[in-house]
Amino acid sequence: MLLKSKILQSLHEDHANQLQLLSLIELEIGKLTKIGRAANFEMISLALEYCVDFPGRYHHPKEDLIYETLIKRDPDIAIRAIALTEEHHKLNALTREFATAVGEAIDGKNVNHLQLTADRFLKLYRCHIDIEEAEVFPRVNRALTKEDWIAIDQAYSDSNDPLFGEHTRQSYIVLQQRIVERAALS
Repeated sequence: MLLKSKILQSLHEDHANQLQLLSLIELEIGKLTKIGRAANFEMISLALEYCVDFPGRYHHPKEDLIYETLIKRDPDIAIRAIALTEEHHKLNALTREFATAVGEAIDGKNVNHLQLTADRFLKLYRCHIDIEEAEVFPRVNRALTKEDWIAIDQAYSDSNDPLFGEHTRQSYIVLQQRIVERAALS
């Protein structure tokens, strides 16, 4: 799919980055089930901090504005677009629940809850991205006009991604290095 908008291309790149992050989280959580391997809870905590910070402040609000515009141009997608917008709030809450479960596991409490929460988090996040990429973004790409994109761009200027952007936040350097190392092994 050829993307007509820089904003939509940026969101698509965010999704690719988020999927890398989800794979890293899944790898670390998977270590809990292997005898003699400890999950890197600091890495997971950093990843979850990012999953609350960047998507919650920049990525999801931008998508919400796009979906609001999409509903006006393509009313047949309204139910799906509204559900995705509501899911943004669910993802935020589930990310915070997952972060709490990580904290409990660090304290030696309820590792089973951590694994169950991680599974729910990973499944919902991946499913959410899949629906946006496969079903909604193509319709956005077809339906929104140049004027729509200008209005969205004016309402939401791009911000630097603190992990995958041009200037990585100091606290995310270790996380970024781990993602790069993992990509090199693939």
